[in-house]
Amino acid sequence: MNNDEICKRISAKYDRLYADQSNWRSIWQECSDYISPRKGNIEEVRSAGQQLTQQLFDTTANEALNTYAAGLVSQLTPAGEVWARYTGSEDAPQDVKNWLDDCSNRAMKIIHASNFYLGWHEDCLDDGTFGSSMMFVDEDDDRVINVVQVPVGTFVWVENHRGQVDQMIRTFEWTAEQIYEKWEENTPKEVMDCLYSSNGDDSKKFKILHEVKPRAKGQWKEGMVSPELRRYSSIYCIREIKGVLETGGYYELPFFAGRQLKSNGEVYGRGSGPEILPEIKVVNRMERDLLTVGELMARPPWISPDDSAYTPDNRPDGVTFYDAMNPNAKPEQLTMKNRPDYGEQKSDQKRQRINRAFFVDMFKMLTNMQEQKREKTAFEVAEMVQEKLLIFSPIFARRVEEKLNPFMERVFGICLRSEKFAQPPQSVIDAGGAMDYEIEYTSRIALAIRASLTNSIGTILQLVGAVASFDPSVMHVVKWRDAVREFLANQGFPANLQRDDAEVDEIMAALQQAAEQQAAAEQAKLMAGAAKDLGPEAQQAATDQVVA
Repeated sequence: MNNDEICKRISAKYDRLYADQSNWRSIWQECSDYISPRKGNIEEVRSAGQQLTQQLFDTTANEALNTYAAGLVSQLTPAGEVWARYTGSEDAPQDVKNWLDDCSNRAMKIIHASNFYLGWHEDCLDDGTFGSSMMFVDEDDDRVINVVQVPVGTFVWVENHRGQVDQMIRTFEWTAEQIYEKWEENTPKEVMDCLYSSNGDDSKKFKILHEVKPRAKGQWKEGMVSPELRRYSSIYCIREIKGVLETGGYYELPFFAGRQLKSNGEVYGRGSGPEILPEIKVVNRMERDLLTVGELMARPPWISPDDSAYTPDNRPDGVTFYDAMNPNAKPEQLTMKNRPDYGEQKSDQKRQRINRAFFVDMFKMLTNMQEQKREKTAFEVAEMVQEKLLIFSPIFARRVEEKLNPFMERVFGICLRSEKFAQPPQSVIDAGGAMDYEIEYTSRIALAIRASLTNSIGTILQLVGAVASFDPSVMHVVKWRDAVREFLANQGFPANLQRDDAEVDEIMAALQQAAEQQAAAEQAKLMAGAAKDLGPEAQQAATDQVVA
């Protein structure tokens, strides 16, 4: 298949998927209008710097969205902290566990030094506004990884038979100079002509399509291979001129499509923004009406004779003249009997629903935990947090499964190939570089969600300790060592600070030996003291017995 045919195939596929997305884009445009106007260039073409909030009278939804996004970033992926770790399986050698823990620290330093948080924050905003979002992570020579947040309305995606999004086509516009910087050798002639044009064509933008999809079985190989043999294929092409810029591939899935919530039979997500949009529109309309009522009450309309030659003066200390000889010519203001307090009460109720939809109370509670404990007992605060986390946990699970897990896997692969990690242990090298690892999240919200399990373990251990005073056999029911390890895992305790079973057994054996030696010494001391009190004949008899 030549370049022209490749571009035609990708363009036709994009057009078909883009047409199927039309209903979603209408929803997304409306969500952006009322929740995040700056993201509204979806169905409407808006020029740079255009005023976007003319019809927005209430900013509750926008403020709630900002709290939601900031809460996700600070509580799920806090900057400057190790919020995720690569961990080995239970039967993995300790040197492998220690190496993975070191990889976690190195990976986090690379993530913190990259532009991850810029893209991740925008992705969280899209997640709350539209219920669908996408991030793209590519390798970078300077900062190892480069994160691109793909705006809603500029991508289409496809699910596989497992319901996972593993195909996408994104579109973006670049100038001739940008194209030349990225693909110097493959830059088409039409682009080069614009680059060196004296007519100002160097600012012309070209629409680029980027397709990523998995290769069929038998068309890719494991290990370090050339781009055309990697698991996921990648093609960049310029739509207008049917020019292919790059054909390559990725070892891991480079993009991460996220859905806050998902309905049956739908490939795109629904979430806080689309679900609460009716309330947002109503409170926006109510706020507009309340502003109108407030203005009418402050400056009520006038009743004036139709033949009056006088104009009422609404200014402070203003004087309105009329014909005193004709009382019917006296202008007067209408008496307003509106009830704005009722409207404000209803608006506040709807604002509370909007805040709940974006989990504002939960994030504020997690942020101000110490302040909450001043007003309530620690038990009451814990119960309130657990109640809110129970509702939030499905969204947390999707963010982890569809975004953070593949992101951390992508980071691990890039760092390993670019030798940013230390030399792997010999056991990993002997296995051909293959290893099984899990990703464990240790951020505040991850630990808070796991706290219910930790609390239950602590409660059970206390109960066992209390019952043991009546029945000592219950102490042998619980696997104490496994229980403590589970407790430490739920608290995010680093693996390199834990002793494995072999070390613990060695310590216990040494302690037991020391105890036996001490007991033998005490016994010998007692026997020596008792021997002093015996007569010569008895001492000799005891010595003979010991020797015998």
